[in-house]
Amino acid sequence: MSISKTLKIFVIILAVASIPAVVFAVPQLPHLFYGTITINGSPAPTGTVIIAKVGGVEKGRITTTVVGKYGGPGAYDSKLLVQGDISGSPEIIFTVSGVSGTPTTTFQSGEITKLDFA
Repeated sequence: MSISKTLKIFVIILAVASIPAVVFAVPQLPHLFYGTITINGSPAPTGTVIIAKVGGVEKGRITTTVVGKYGGPGAYDSKLLVQGDISGSPEIIFTVSGVSGTPTTTFQSGEITKLDFA
């Protein structure tokens, strides 16, 4: 092999090696919730807002469109998506129409959970 050909191969290898590697981070999957909701023993009316907070920061919300229910179990049903920059399995605190309450749960990326509010 000639020196000229060897030099060309070396230059090509050097050029390819200097291209920065592109790293794609896999986005974190949300934790999805659906279930029933009652307020003072009665099914919650449509328009009831449920907010999910992690570390005091809102990470998801849903507004009811059916009396006594939020979201649904079906693949195409709406759900409360809890997502964002969440590391580990921190506690999720829910607020219903501005009132913090129970239950609480922990964040699990990719999970779908039936969680009823009473």
